[in-house]
Amino acid sequence: MSALPPAAIRCHYANNPDLRPDCRITASARIGPIPLCPSCLQRRSTLGKGQPVRPLPAGQPAVGFDPLAWLTQAHTELRTAEHRLRKECAELAMERDVLKRSVALWVREAMGR
Repeated sequence: MSALPPAAIRCHYANNPDLRPDCRITASARIGPIPLCPSCLQRRSTLGKGQPVRPLPAGQPAVGFDPLAWLTQAHTELRTAEHRLRKECAELAMERDVLKRSVALWVREAMGR
């Protein structure tokens, strides 16, 4: 899968869309050690409200980084890999069936039937 641009810092919730479906992936601030995107920063719990928000230094968020394009490319790469794996799985299933038949014939011949 394509890596994020080196200057981009991922949001803490970028890999957990079930928990934060509106996460924008690229962090813009930190709460303690945790990088958050603007959407996740807004949705943070009251537990962390007392901690100061530290904006990431200028230049840290990738300039021109398009999260949607990155996700689209990652999705395309995932589908390509999935197609390749399905093809390999089908080939292995055919090989398995051939080997089963071969073993059955070999056993029959060995048993003298």
